[in-house]
Amino acid sequence: MLEWREGKPDDKPLLSQFSCARQQRAGQRRIFPFPWEKQVQSAVRTVKPTCDAQSAILLGAHPDTGAILGVVSVAKLDLAEDGYIIEMIAVENSARSQRIGDEAMNEALQWIANHADVRGIRTVTVVADCHRRNKRARALLRRNKFLSAGVEGVREEWFYEFSLR
Repeated sequence: MLEWREGKPDDKPLLSQFSCARQQRAGQRRIFPFPWEKQVQSAVRTVKPTCDAQSAILLGAHPDTGAILGVVSVAKLDLAEDGYIIEMIAVENSARSQRIGDEAMNEALQWIANHADVRGIRTVTVVADCHRRNKRARALLRRNKFLSAGVEGVREEWFYEFSLR
């Protein structure tokens, strides 16, 4: 289990080194066989690790070393009173296959539930999307009761509704 907390500005140097995109060598070039991993890695490395009334960057750190192994970005949707979005979930390469994605999803849903509860929202809709070929993300969403809303281009849209009390 990781120790989860909200991000803060001085976490930026840690995030700038975060690596979740698998690489291969092709001669002198590095290639990324899974382009969605490279996109998420770039997002993690450039995100402002702050939290405010509408959004949060949540960081999961190794309890002994403090190394950041999981990153979550969640936000309230502006247009929907009861809507939230999980913008990204990223797991450090060194921590793959340790169920950190499940921990990260739990943290995201808990932040959303807490945020909605404080605002008196009783039925919550959460949206997320992933690359249609990203089997790990699709499996994570299914395990957490998200339903596919369909594919548009290379992106698959997902949603999950739940009630508070």
